[in-house]
Amino acid sequence: MAKKFQCNNSKNRTNYFCSFKMKSFLLYILFISLSIGQLISQERLQGGTLPALTISKELKKDWQLTSKIENRLFFYDNSGLEKKTGLDYIHTDAAFIGSKKVGLSNQLSAGFQFRFGTVIEKRSIQQFNMVIDYYSFQLAHRFAADQTFAPNTPDSYRFRYRFTYNKPLSGNVINPKEFYIKIGFESLFILEEDTQDLEFRATPTIGYNFKSSNKIELGLDYRTDGILIQPSRQRYFVVLNYYVKI
Repeated sequence: MAKKFQCNNSKNRTNYFCSFKMKSFLLYILFISLSIGQLISQERLQGGTLPALTISKELKKDWQLTSKIENRLFFYDNSGLEKKTGLDYIHTDAAFIGSKKVGLSNQLSAGFQFRFGTVIEKRSIQQFNMVIDYYSFQLAHRFAADQTFAPNTPDSYRFRYRFTYNKPLSGNVINPKEFYIKIGFESLFILEEDTQDLEFRATPTIGYNFKSSNKIELGLDYRTDGILIQPSRQRYFVVLNYYVKI
């Protein structure tokens, strides 16, 4: 079990103040991230949805297998020569990840992903995850790299860092039949041939834990890229994630 930290549990008032400061700080970061994205450019705007199903299975000796299927659909797109409206299927991602627990709350992971669209893209993935449990919330850090290969397309190499904040809406632990919030921020550095780019993402969601092996999350996934190769692109997705442990 991960080590738990407390800001100060000697008085209820102090705990409340500490929790309030953390929430205010995260909301402030989210507001700044969205504001920066709006100021950069609105010339290339896309809106859509990302429904996903994630299935994981615990194995012996601290191993875990995870599979994820995610669809991408657009209902608004003015990133091209013509503005498009109406539901438009883009592609389906199928990912398979093997993870090994290292230490008390860390994981090393590796796997691959297939993207089924107009062509089939292949992606290899490497990750390191670190989770810290505090008194009434949880912080997670993910360092990752991936490499994407597709026919008649330059190879793509991405280096990623994601920070995630989890907090139950009642109590100090996410128990069964309770709601929680999850806020994630991610930065990506992308290399394609002689081109470099940056991408930033913000993902505020609200989740419901049916039981320890079953939960659902609904929220917004905001992404901005093309920062180094203007014009930039803004993307907004409604995310619906369903998690199952077997």
